[in-house]
Amino acid sequence: MIWTNRQKQSAVVLAIFLAGIIYMSQKSDPGSPDVIIKTALREMVSGAESKDLDAFKLHLSDDFRDESGRSKTDVLNVIRAIFLRHPSISLNVMTLDVQESSNPLIYEAQLVLLMSESTLPTDKGEFFLSFREEQGQWRLWSARWGDVYGY
Repeated sequence: MIWTNRQKQSAVVLAIFLAGIIYMSQKSDPGSPDVIIKTALREMVSGAESKDLDAFKLHLSDDFRDESGRSKTDVLNVIRAIFLRHPSISLNVMTLDVQESSNPLIYEAQLVLLMSESTLPTDKGEFFLSFREEQGQWRLWSARWGDVYGY
């Protein structure tokens, strides 16, 4: 079979595309901390939209503290109040970046959300989160945020 220039170009583009997919799949190991942390954050976002505290209870460390010094129990109560205050919650993740810190047992995450009570976003929230490994599990143990949705 004789390939035309167009077919050769298409084959090269396809090979580059497949190589990129293979590279990215190897780079994002499903058991790596950054993938686990991103999954945990997506579960908490989904839990907030469905007004379900289970994901927060699961992923917050028992030693959790926010920037105001509130504990896990206090923050869960704030989240309950937000659930009661708003008939519906819609969250759209704009960016989610996870990076290892200088301590290999701590990862830092930055989450930017568009938020509203309807499908049209009315607020933007930026969260700076620290996860640490606790007995083989990655738990959210520190959080900073400003004036954001429902707060």
